[in-house]
Amino acid sequence: HGLGQVQVYVGENLSYPEEKITSGTAEEISALDFPSLSVMMILNEDAQSFTSTVHGLADDLFQRSKVPMTKQEVRSVSMSKLQPKATDLIYDIGAGTGSCSIELALLASRGKVWAFERNPVAVELLGKNKALFGVDNLEVIAGEALENIKGMPAPDCVFVGGSGGDLCEMLDVIYAKNSDCRVVINAITVETLAEVAAYYKEHPAYSLEIVNVFVARSKHLGSYNLMMAQNPVYVMTALKKED
Repeated sequence: HGLGQVQVYVGENLSYPEEKITSGTAEEISALDFPSLSVMMILNEDAQSFTSTVHGLADDLFQRSKVPMTKQEVRSVSMSKLQPKATDLIYDIGAGTGSCSIELALLASRGKVWAFERNPVAVELLGKNKALFGVDNLEVIAGEALENIKGMPAPDCVFVGGSGGDLCEMLDVIYAKNSDCRVVINAITVETLAEVAAYYKEHPAYSLEIVNVFVARSKHLGSYNLMMAQNPVYVMTALKKED
């Protein structure tokens, strides 16, 4: 990762007669062996905040639990469709683990992201992932999104990962704030797909694109790799038609 010259100190068997402290670069220290009762301190005078050069971060970079998470491949497609700008104000509705919230906050580095989530466990996890990535432009809003978005600034774009049954009402509120807002909605059920299609049929000022994303990941089975299918996801993008 380009950190081979970072200064490292290793303390072995601290407080014991055989206590020993070794210093060197990360590259030098990595070639040495130390006993299990050791403590390592890393000093990086040129430390920089985390920056993302691409969207679609690996899933294992995030803290996880049983809370739903938009997986890497679907997340990458969703971010591509939403096309957030560096200065955008963004809503992430139904934020879950916060993988999309984090990605959006990194992409909109000079803007702001509000992550709306009603599940207390997910809200706690969102806070942990916010701290993990150090994204100060992300604000976690606990509670029902429909009520909470009403008092928020007008968004430039909105990602909806879960609506709690209030999708159409939320879209009405969003478009009342900014009729040009870019919207991407993810869904795994046919019912939500039908609801979104029906909504935009009644709102002809917007074009609706629907992409069904199928992803399969390899899993080791002995000396073989077996492809395990993930749930197919509808990625729906709504953009206002040009005059």
